[in-house]
Amino acid sequence: MRGARSLRLECRSNHRHGHHARFDAARLVRELARCEVTSFCAPPTVWRSIIQLPLDEIEVSLRELASAGEPLNPEVIARVQQAWG
Repeated sequence: MRGARSLRLECRSNHRHGHHARFDAARLVRELARCEVTSFCAPPTVWRSIIQLPLDEIEVSLRELASAGEPLNPEVIARVQQAWG
């Protein structure tokens, strides 16, 4: 896609000691905004975490959003549309 920006976040874990990095929805959304990401795809579990944030207060450059893996709840779609258009 012309003019699109992508971002790859890695969660570091310490498997040797049984510690796994926890997903941080707030960090993810901050990075989406900071990097001016325009297209974003995530599984429903991530979307359900994202909508717990004050999305109305977060300005993003997102133009295309997608979900993968299983159907997305209508409530999640409505919340994101309400906040980000």
